[in-house]
Amino acid sequence: MDGYLDRARLLLSQGRPTDAEDFARKSLEEAGESQEAFQILTQAYIQMDKGKDAVGSAREALRLDADDYLSHFMMGWAYFANRQYKQAEQHFVQAREIYPDDADVWGFLALLEIRKSAWDKALEYANHGLSLNSENINCVNARARALLHSKRGQEANETLESALGRAPENASLHYHRGYTQLEKGDFAASIQSFGEALRLEPNFEEAKEGLVQALKGRYKIYAFFLKYAFFMTRLTSGQRYGIFIGGYLVQLFAGRSLAAAGYPLLSGLVFGLYLFFILFTWGASSIFNALLFLHPIGRHALNVREKRIAIAVNTNILFGLVIAVAGIATGSLALAAPALGFFGCIIPYSSLSLMETKWKTWVVVVFSAGVNTVCIYSIIQALIGNADAALSLSFGTFIACMLYSWVPGFLADN
Repeated sequence: MDGYLDRARLLLSQGRPTDAEDFARKSLEEAGESQEAFQILTQAYIQMDKGKDAVGSAREALRLDADDYLSHFMMGWAYFANRQYKQAEQHFVQAREIYPDDADVWGFLALLEIRKSAWDKALEYANHGLSLNSENINCVNARARALLHSKRGQEANETLESALGRAPENASLHYHRGYTQLEKGDFAASIQSFGEALRLEPNFEEAKEGLVQALKGRYKIYAFFLKYAFFMTRLTSGQRYGIFIGGYLVQLFAGRSLAAAGYPLLSGLVFGLYLFFILFTWGASSIFNALLFLHPIGRHALNVREKRIAIAVNTNILFGLVIAVAGIATGSLALAAPALGFFGCIIPYSSLSLMETKWKTWVVVVFSAGVNTVCIYSIIQALIGNADAALSLSFGTFIACMLYSWVPGFLADN
């Protein structure tokens, strides 16, 4: 028996992943390659939020035995921790095929179904996992989330409270309780639950994200936005696209009908409200994140990415307002028009929160920076008197951003 690995396992159970990594590496140096050593490294990296390293060590374990259940499970877990959900599902399915009686794999599969808004299947997987192990945390959490979205909130609460009675120090349970409270609009209670999850696990990123949402939910207009967002998460990807297409067609029909009936101002108002709704639903989270910069708790709950997105979105709003006011004050439509591009850029910058891989992030960053560059060039054209070019470029950037609004869902789902 490898004493280094025994020590590494003990350290993992004590929440000391850095020390566990050291002993696992000593085992690899002195005893040679082993699946168990790479599996321990994978767990250590997951605990340290080093997703890429976790994937690398899990891949090494799988290389040694491509038919091993635990190696496929660890590979799935590593991908899950690295937010590569499609790859995670592939390995969890393979692990289930090799050994279908482990509640852990059913729990992760249930959580993946929740990400796809497949609530019935998530509940089925969670219940099956709980039939194998009635105290499995992932299955408990997945069951509660699925019940909540199936309008069985009382059962969801009972599931979580029962589990917390058995494991009051489990951060994941407190996080999911906070999430159910958040969806019900009980922001004070959800702040406490997310705070408790972070007390138990200070680097729990999902709990930080939940805390940010709960803090913003205290603003009435953002609370309304959250209700809309939760409603949309209950729908499948196809249903969401159906609503977007339907909304566009309704406003188009209403606007044209009003214009034909001799009400051009009402027709413009319908179109304006539609655009405001689109921009607000994309930008609300980042706009309110900026307000949290001034909050004693909120500014620490925001991660670096959220802060950068909030700065980018609100900077575009500020530039848009300044250039619009300047154009109106000078009576120059050409100078005011680039504001459309700045406002339109709310959409791509806000969508960065949905991008889970580097290449997708870079696609969005390059597009957004390109739009901003064209906006600045449009302002220059307006200032030198080339009004036609300024107007064409401004409307072009705005249309490009509106068309882009269909892209993030596709990138996130694929």
